[in-house]
Amino acid sequence: AFDPSGARCFTGADDGLIKAWDCRSCYLVRTLRGHRNDVTSVAWSGSGTRLASGSKDGTARLWHFNGTSGGAKGPTLAGRANAPPPREQWRSTLLGELKEIGQQTPVLGTVAFSCDDALLVTASSVAAMDVWCGRSGVHLRALTLPHAQPAHTREVYVFECHPALGHLGFSVNPHPNPEPNPNPKPNPKSKPQPLSQP
Repeated sequence: AFDPSGARCFTGADDGLIKAWDCRSCYLVRTLRGHRNDVTSVAWSGSGTRLASGSKDGTARLWHFNGTSGGAKGPTLAGRANAPPPREQWRSTLLGELKEIGQQTPVLGTVAFSCDDALLVTASSVAAMDVWCGRSGVHLRALTLPHAQPAHTREVYVFECHPALGHLGFSVNPHPNPEPNPNPKPNPKSKPQPLSQP
């Protein structure tokens, strides 16, 4: 995921690490450690000072940028030897609880900030969607339909926040294809419709 300025790129991998790359010099400027399993999603806040990540360890993390110090060391994206940028400092807040061995561990496959960065939404493989404070990481509520009915019954693999309305978003989950009707009955009132108008 690129930050809002396009100056940095963050990558998540199956080793549980998130790596921050400087796009101008291609230097690795920070490795973020905290997840215990694959990192499945990464999203930036609009301000570019916070990052959210989801993982197969059943949790999400809210990362806060704390400034820079010294120069970056280590590998580069393309083996370039440009002058290294300052090394970045980050701290994280755990969202959710790490499961004990043997417990069902959902995959946090989607994380998304609202357009004003006030809210952070996480969605999982067990159809759970939760809303957190986008600044502190405090859990605010579960996203459900009226009367606490779940909004989905299967894995939620997409959640997108509206770019201008902070209270609006949409979610997507896969649905099984319905079985075709072997004996469809024609509707006498229906008429064929052209695919395009002349």
